Amino acid sequence: MQTQAERFTYIRERLGLSKQDFAHALGIHPTIASVIESGGREASKDVLARLAVVYRVNLNWYLTGDGETLIPDEDVGDAVRVPYILQEAAAGRGVEIDDFAEVRTVAVPRSVIGGQSAEKLRAVTVRGDSMIDKEIFDGDIVVFNAGDTAGEAICVVSVAGQLLVKHVSIDGIKKRITL
Repeated sequence: MQTQAERFTYIRERLGLSKQDFAHALGIHPTIASVIESGGREASKDVLARLAVVYRVNLNWYLTGDGETLIPDEDVGDAVRVPYILQEAAAGRGVEIDDFAEVRTVAVPRSVIGGQSAEKLRAVTVRGDSMIDKEIFDGDIVVFNAGDTAGEAICVVSVAGQLLVKHVSIDGIKKRITL
């Protein structure tokens, strides 16, 4: 990799993040991230600081190409990388949504996600104990598809600016959603 743009792209791809999720985690607009990836501009000092702190990137490597990346090298085997939003979802009282939550990745076995497309999945940490009857406990990481509109499921939902883990029933005939 000869350029910072190539190294920026390499970091995102190695972490398994979409362009939008990577930009969001770095606190920049996706358009700016695309311009950095294309070589149209260099990353700002703030972006460099986030790369170093959030993803443990060796800035000497990033800026010059010398040395090692220092990004943790994790063999995920028969797993996929899912964006892990450092945001709690409440199983109980609501948790305010953090508009600028950091995003990392977590390895999820393919057997857990079944036939779902990994690109549509996200993960968050559960806080609270109202879902223990569904075998979801405080501190668990839940993986969800934000676009899933199944008739009945355990879902991560946003209600009045709060992120919740709830049992959701969708009645398409009566046009009613029950939490």
